[in-house]
Amino acid sequence: MVTVDEVADPQVLSMWLEVNGKRVQNGSTKTMIFGVAHLVSYISRFMTLYPGDLISTARRPVSAWATSRTRCT
Repeated sequence: MVTVDEVADPQVLSMWLEVNGKRVQNGSTKTMIFGVAHLVSYISRFMTLYPGDLISTARRPVSAWATSRTRCT
């Protein structure tokens, strides 16, 4: 986790998912369907966001949990 002053542009952040120490996905916030600012704005309509809150999203085109190559044992 980082503070807002540590991130120059939240739309160009690398993201990855590791399951049991094995990297199964790589991505970037620049390929998200809805941008970071849009997500924060939209969610803020329904609830108050506080420092430290996490917004969980899925990566397109499919979440790693839906792929047959990902096994969580």
